Amino acid sequence: MKNISLKRGNAWVGIILLMAFLITLGLALTTDAVVTIAQSKKAAQTLVAQSLCDAGIEKAIWKLNNTGGGYIGETDLNLDTGVIDISIDNVDSENKNIYVTAYVPNKNNPTAERTIRAKATAESNENNFAFHYGIQVGETGLFMSNNSQVLGSVYSGGDISGGNGSYIKGDVYISKIGGILNNVRIGCSGSEPTPCPIAGDAHVDSIINSYIYGDAYYKNISGTTVVGTSYPNNDTPETVGMPLSENDLDQWKSWAESGGTYSGNYTLSANGVTVDLGPKKIDGNLTITNGSILNLTGAIWVTGSVSFSNNAVVKLSPTFGPSSGMIIADGQIATENNVTMQGSGNPSSYIMILSTSAVDPAIDVSNNSSSVVYYAANGFLNVANNAHVRSITGKGIRLSNGAIVEYDTGLANSNFSAGPGGSWVVTEWQIIH
Repeated sequence: MKNISLKRGNAWVGIILLMAFLITLGLALTTDAVVTIAQSKKAAQTLVAQSLCDAGIEKAIWKLNNTGGGYIGETDLNLDTGVIDISIDNVDSENKNIYVTAYVPNKNNPTAERTIRAKATAESNENNFAFHYGIQVGETGLFMSNNSQVLGSVYSGGDISGGNGSYIKGDVYISKIGGILNNVRIGCSGSEPTPCPIAGDAHVDSIINSYIYGDAYYKNISGTTVVGTSYPNNDTPETVGMPLSENDLDQWKSWAESGGTYSGNYTLSANGVTVDLGPKKIDGNLTITNGSILNLTGAIWVTGSVSFSNNAVVKLSPTFGPSSGMIIADGQIATENNVTMQGSGNPSSYIMILSTSAVDPAIDVSNNSSSVVYYAANGFLNVANNAHVRSITGKGIRLSNGAIVEYDTGLANSNFSAGPGGSWVVTEWQIIH
């Protein structure tokens, strides 16, 4: 009996020890499970914070590309899963540091927090184009009214006819077979001191009632004075393609479209108020009037018409530097004579005003500007009475009484850009906290 009681006592001790072991194991497993759940929750919240930081970086890049690099960040941006702060530090003109801090689920009592630094670098989006002539015109030709002037060379695919006192202070080429130069003075107007500083040669099949201060290369000539040397029976000049191709235009439109699309007509009419715009596609008309100021920060593509009037100012952002920018319209473009147009402030910077419309006129120019290149890709371009512009290209061109086109040699090597810095991209990425 004594042995039996001893065995029973030992059994209870074993049971108690086993139960203690099982309870300890259960508590350990429970604690481990609780810790694992807490860690998993923390990890999930950290992943949410990471996602918020990534979203902040993407927003900062998008804003930089839509403000010409002018975005400076923002704070307390509330999202569904948390709050983010974005700040921008300028390293130099082509590099910026973007700092994004995310707080989950809120900023006052966060359970997860993460900070990321991303380096944004400006990639250059630009094309180099050469405008070698004061006027380049297609097969429709050039019509010069009384006292109109071209201070630069002309290359035409069609006839050139002039009115009283019209002259071209440069060389003239007509690539049309049987092309005619009629009633135009080539070289100097006659009022400059002699000898003329720019002789001016004529390369055309037929020359009628004109005055050629330089040499003349032709097949037929009548009623014309040639001060230089005459070269009869000369070959017709070769046809020269327009400076821009359809691919160029498509690329420029894509630059504008990269900044998003504004649906509807876009109008600026507040006197003295400056608005930054670009890159941007405008699915409608663009109107700048009543002394308002348009500061181009990137390429603009307008699917409708464009109108500049009543003391409006159109200028490139200074951040374009030596590069040039553009406004492209699928419809007509009109500028009145009290409109101011400016480059970035750099002498090599221009604004190109370009229409792809085939209507007549595709572009109607009335203002005086030394920083604009006008381009009518498929239609007529009219320069109104006494207007003074830098260079024009079109399928057909009319210069009204007293209009002046004064070529700038800098246009022989011009960089037209998508905007300051082109586009911003992330080149480095680092977790700070």
